[in-house]
Amino acid sequence: MNIKNFELDQQQNVGVTERILSFGAGLWLFSKAFRGRNKLLKAFAGGSLMLRAVRGHCPLYHTLGMDTTSHPKRVLVETAVTVSKPREEVYAYWRKLENLPLFMKHLESVRELSDLHSVWNARIPGGLGKVEWKCEITSDVPNESIKWKSMPDSQVVNTGLVRFADMGHAETIIQVNISYEAPAGNLGAGIAKLFTPALEKIIRDDIKNFKRVIEAEEFPVI
Repeated sequence: MNIKNFELDQQQNVGVTERILSFGAGLWLFSKAFRGRNKLLKAFAGGSLMLRAVRGHCPLYHTLGMDTTSHPKRVLVETAVTVSKPREEVYAYWRKLENLPLFMKHLESVRELSDLHSVWNARIPGGLGKVEWKCEITSDVPNESIKWKSMPDSQVVNTGLVRFADMGHAETIIQVNISYEAPAGNLGAGIAKLFTPALEKIIRDDIKNFKRVIEAEEFPVI
């Protein structure tokens, strides 16, 4: 890689609020590296998040073509949660997309059309209505990661990536990236008004809710 390409790869693509949250999460993870299991994994994950915050650059965002530094029409959530369930079980629950509304309260329903395609319905905060779009799973690595994106001409541009990793005996860390963006054109101008910090908070709370649902003694499976 020449110097010019390297500089382009390192351009900032992480917004200020997200950098602050990344640094806090990274510091917390790094502090956990001095005790318990998987010390190296915790140290690496924590250090990576802090480096991301300091540089304002995320290699994953670069790969996905995402930028949160100046996108008022976009809501993007990057968060992680650790659950006391084996990785295989957690992956299987999430891979059944119709389970998502059981813990993601901003979603009204997800209807699977095939192994790769599904229809999603979401509620807009404040009772402003609902939106519907079709999604396609673009990458599925069993027990490791699931990646999806909305189909062309959808009411919203939705992308997501969830990754699963062992954190200890029967413990799994789930790293989640979810983005909602208004499409281009006149429709997008109206939809853009629906993406607010309130939606971002709801999605973050949804991911936290996943821990409660998956750790329940007998969690529901559709």
